[in-house]
Amino acid sequence: MRVVTASEMREIDRKAIEEYGVPSLDLMERAGSGAAHVVAGTGIETGAHVVAICGKGNNGGDGFVLARYLQEWGARITCWVIGERDELSSDTLRNLVHAEDSGVKVRPFRPGRSEGEVSEDLDNCTCAIDALLGTGSKGRLRDPIRRLARLLNESDTRVYSLDMPTGMNADSGAVDFDCVRSTMTVTFGFPKRGLYAMPGRDLCGDITVVDLGYPEESIEISTGVLLWQEMRYLMPLRDPLGHKGTFGRVLVIAGSKGMTGAACLAAEAALRAGAGVVKLLVPESVWGICATKLTEVMVFPAPESTSGTFSPGAVDTAAPFIGEADTVLLGPGLSMSDPTVEFVRTLLPRIQKPLVLDADGLNAVANDGTDSARHLARTPAILTPHPGELARLLGRRAKELVKDTVGAARSAVDQFECEVILKGSPSIVASPDGTIDLCSLGNDGMATAGSGDVLAGLLAGLFAQGYDAPTAARVGAMVHGRAGDICRGELGRRGMIAGDLLRCLPYAWRELESEPDDDEATREEEGREESE
Repeated sequence: MRVVTASEMREIDRKAIEEYGVPSLDLMERAGSGAAHVVAGTGIETGAHVVAICGKGNNGGDGFVLARYLQEWGARITCWVIGERDELSSDTLRNLVHAEDSGVKVRPFRPGRSEGEVSEDLDNCTCAIDALLGTGSKGRLRDPIRRLARLLNESDTRVYSLDMPTGMNADSGAVDFDCVRSTMTVTFGFPKRGLYAMPGRDLCGDITVVDLGYPEESIEISTGVLLWQEMRYLMPLRDPLGHKGTFGRVLVIAGSKGMTGAACLAAEAALRAGAGVVKLLVPESVWGICATKLTEVMVFPAPESTSGTFSPGAVDTAAPFIGEADTVLLGPGLSMSDPTVEFVRTLLPRIQKPLVLDADGLNAVANDGTDSARHLARTPAILTPHPGELARLLGRRAKELVKDTVGAARSAVDQFECEVILKGSPSIVASPDGTIDLCSLGNDGMATAGSGDVLAGLLAGLFAQGYDAPTAARVGAMVHGRAGDICRGELGRRGMIAGDLLRCLPYAWRELESEPDDDEATREEEGREESE
């Protein structure tokens, strides 16, 4: 599903109006009437009292259109509007008048005088409509909008936000302290990127999109959002006659003294992805720890430096393992010792298999004078940086990257010419063909040591089963996120650890396997009707 930034949405509006002759009033009418149908469909009975809080701009105009429809369908609507009528946009004023003509009660909000009446209305209504700012929220809220947002949050009524909850940035998902906490966000044309980014995603409630019928030629959108139900059609197929070799062989090169957990989590996650065989290559001094901890993974030792990390001589040891693997995961828990950095930079050009490069594997190629990362464009590869690792790869500051994570992911793809998953809230999957998708799942309980190692192993397991890099990256990111959400449901966000996440991966896969196929369900229903 495509998602837009506020500027992309404005440009689509502009093109539709100026280049394709769609009247702006028509767009407002479609938005408000569509939202009215959504709200009415949630159970607004005849005589129900609905309160709409409307701003001066087009979002307020959408609110007045919605109010007119609900009033005509039998509800009792009160609209509180900020500002004087001569301050409203022309389209908004016109729809205010139409709403009044339909019987809607329109009242001006007077700061310092109207708060008590608004609060009383909200306490006694069936639901409230937030039509204050829409995509216009930027930075901190100012009074009187802040006060109205607080009144909405202090009430116990259901709140439906039009386009965006007031106080939420449409691009980043950043929120003001008093951001409206919505039961549902009815967004227009296309969902906004900020609705799928944390913390905004936790405050927008259910998301419903109203199609405004834009001419397809007016639409230019660079970003999509991944939905859970779509993953069923991308998940790895299982051959009922298959054996362990059928489902792929993964080689994990990971670990060092003090960081055996990363290697073990990654290796086991590859198995949890459905891979048939997983081998783990670790420095020889930690071989016993990993071999004891892992039952289903085959663990092998490699030459190490005096610090308990891979030595450059381990390249020759790794070569035959790489030759028999279907995919290679390099990086979890390697450390950044000088011998290990040399090991990674020497090894990368020798890997001619699908590759997942994670953690210290990424750090090793940052500022690499030997340019070992050039190999990444010659073999299917997925990079899995968090913002700090990506900043080192791009030679930029992490604080700068988080201001535009989509742009940062795009820069990484341009530089390395392979798949990139920028981990965060949300995680972003970017491909060399220009496709960029936001992951709609996951939560802050996953911000725990080892969570990224689980993702890396999961990706390697998918790669080994024959999936191309774009598909493996998207399915892996979403299954990882869904496992995190299942874990949150069981344990809560504060106590989750990476091992819990690993344990929940099979439940996420089971959900996908049990998701009903719409076509199959339709055929079954038709068959029942015929038999009757």
